[in-house]
Amino acid sequence: MAKSIGKKTQALIKMIENGFNVPPFVYISAEEISNLKSVDNLIKEKISKLNCDLYAVRSSALIEDTGSKSYAGQFMTKVAQNKDQLKDAFTQVVDQAKDFLKGDLSKFSVIIQEYIPADKSGILFTRNPLGGREIIVESHTGIGEDIVGGKIKPEKKIYYWNKKGDELVETAKKLEGFFGFPQDIEWCMKDGKYYILQSRPITTISKDQYAQYLYLDSVLPKDGDFLYEKTEVSEIAERPTPFTYSLLEKIYSKGGPVDEVYKKYGVRYEYNNFLKIIGNELFVDRQMEIKSLLPSYGFLKNADGKPHLSSLKGIGRTLGNFFSLNKISLSNYDKLKADIKNRLESVLPKDVPFGERINRFLDDYKLIFEVNLLTEKALKKMYFVLKAQKVSMSSMLAYPFDNTEEIINFDTKALKGNCLEIADETDFINKKIFLSEDKKDKEIKKWHESLSPFQQKYFVPIIIQAQKYSQLREYGRWLTVKNINYLRDGLPNINNKYFANIDEIKNEIIDAEIVDKRKGEYEMYSKFQMPVQLTNIQFDSKVKSIGVSSGKAIGKLVRLNDLNSLEKSILYTNILSPDIAKDFDKISGIIAQQGGLLSHLSIMARENKIPVVVQVDIGLLNINIGDVVEIDGGTGIVRHA
Repeated sequence: MAKSIGKKTQALIKMIENGFNVPPFVYISAEEISNLKSVDNLIKEKISKLNCDLYAVRSSALIEDTGSKSYAGQFMTKVAQNKDQLKDAFTQVVDQAKDFLKGDLSKFSVIIQEYIPADKSGILFTRNPLGGREIIVESHTGIGEDIVGGKIKPEKKIYYWNKKGDELVETAKKLEGFFGFPQDIEWCMKDGKYYILQSRPITTISKDQYAQYLYLDSVLPKDGDFLYEKTEVSEIAERPTPFTYSLLEKIYSKGGPVDEVYKKYGVRYEYNNFLKIIGNELFVDRQMEIKSLLPSYGFLKNADGKPHLSSLKGIGRTLGNFFSLNKISLSNYDKLKADIKNRLESVLPKDVPFGERINRFLDDYKLIFEVNLLTEKALKKMYFVLKAQKVSMSSMLAYPFDNTEEIINFDTKALKGNCLEIADETDFINKKIFLSEDKKDKEIKKWHESLSPFQQKYFVPIIIQAQKYSQLREYGRWLTVKNINYLRDGLPNINNKYFANIDEIKNEIIDAEIVDKRKGEYEMYSKFQMPVQLTNIQFDSKVKSIGVSSGKAIGKLVRLNDLNSLEKSILYTNILSPDIAKDFDKISGIIAQQGGLLSHLSIMARENKIPVVVQVDIGLLNINIGDVVEIDGGTGIVRHA
């Protein structure tokens, strides 16, 4: 019989057999419809098994609710029908299906079900169909057809899998487990009792995505709130191999470069293991990260998603660090640039033990982190001073107010890679930083000419200072890559060497079986593409898209793997990883979920006049991969072209 009834009917039968609360129903198979002689007799025979005041007549086409396509809303439903109305309701449902299926009713069956005059009804997605592992519940007072038909805007709530929900949410979790795939569930409630009207697979989620969700369910905390996010740290090593992760731990640990730089400026920093590997991707525990500097602050109590005072514990260190961070001076630029220039141009000795190479890397990274710290301060200063001006920050950073800056000419031909990841052996990308005079941005030129002499004297030096530090940050990336190459050259000649950590290499205690196992585990998660944020908190704040590299572009929206050398496209990516630069010749613009003006790729994109907009979730804009979109890297606007 399964061959002549639809997936909807089959699912309802299974749910009833396994104890889920489904309103009683009977079905009329495709075979019965195709061989129908008397509608009256058929209806009477079927409803004799039901004892209801009102009925719902629902489609159950054999092409509906498959794993690849739902055909949701394509077939007619008739609700609140009494016995005398059933014949006409059935006829209307079948006639509409006959038209839709071009006369082939061998693919169509019908459900006659007890109609529940609901107090409340809605739809529940056990996973976000736009991407994400959270549960989405849409509801309203009254019958569910108004939601399904798009007649009303329902109330929307989000639930997370590691938190216990109400009876409906817990039932939905069981249904997903029962069917073994994310479910789109129609439900209603009458007199405090929940009913499941149908359950079908969410067709926008792939098997690989679901495998990722199940993995996250297994590794994320089961109790308590958390906020893990890909930040600028993730950009420099998005999928760190074990070697790179052990290097990151040394950078951020007690006595490491970050600690030493903060000490230099009177800041008391305490690393508290805020770096996290999930799958093989790098996240930052934002709650722990902020407490490494401001122990009285947190992210988890305010719904706006912004850092806030959460306790008085550690208030002394918090206030002291606020004071020390605010008094950091930006006057040290010339010395910092000279130091970076000297270290870039220095010739590194070849016959040096690996431990000394690590020490050199960590010593150089103190300079790199100091530059990053001051660059962030310079950009914040520019933003604070100019936020009232109606001109984009990204355009200001690309505009050549001053062409007298000396460019460091460092020979990069022998370098491989573009970030901190030691396994990155792509061609190194570097460009001149500032634009030539004939490429000045007209918007900035007009704004600049509109300023009074006093404003020009006040604003322009602050912008130039931010530009210079932004440039210096990019030179810091060059120095990072140079030193990563130096470390790579010092590694032992063994298989899977990037899957050994630093201490194993220094102490010559590498176990071939262990590194092979690590590589296998790493590759097992490479098919996953984690979201930029993992949390079990529903934040109210709506993040506004930001332009970080000015200019406009129109093109087809694609993922990195689908870039085509024959046609420039707009790239959609999670974060602004520097290795994207190798594909600049295929890209007319970039949209990223995460990133900022400080991102190395933002700097490189500004050099190459490629517009970039960040803080964008295309699902919230009803934009899909493959759509033709228009972006403005100055204003941050993203829309259909």
